[in-house]
Amino acid sequence: MAEEPDGGSNPLRILLVEDHPDDALLTILALKKQRLEKVTVLNDALKALDYLVQGGLKPEERAVLPDLIIVDLKLPRMDGFDFIESIRKYEDIGRIPLVVLSASSSDKDRERCRELGVDGYLTKPLDIGELNRVLEKVKLC
Repeated sequence: MAEEPDGGSNPLRILLVEDHPDDALLTILALKKQRLEKVTVLNDALKALDYLVQGGLKPEERAVLPDLIIVDLKLPRMDGFDFIESIRKYEDIGRIPLVVLSASSSDKDRERCRELGVDGYLTKPLDIGELNRVLEKVKLC
């Protein structure tokens, strides 16, 4: 897990579930441009699910949930679709806005995400304009 320091700009917390370090870094940099600097990165969907269900990895984080989850679809051990299905079963974490960031631009993947109640779908490489549009849609900008 890597955590970016809060630059005092925006207190919103974002959970980024991404297994590729370069993609995670590019996403963090794009979020920083939007003054969203409190990003927790987990590289595995099962770790992310545990993080959400347990409320954090450290005792002081137990009651802290993210304001937004950004998840890749292709992840080790559990794919993004299964992760989304799993968290949507919980009353509290199931209401957190969720955005997919994936290399896949297939209509089939987009449709499945819509069926799962995903709030936004972004493709890699990440386009800042599209990120802004999705953040506005989920009321984070």
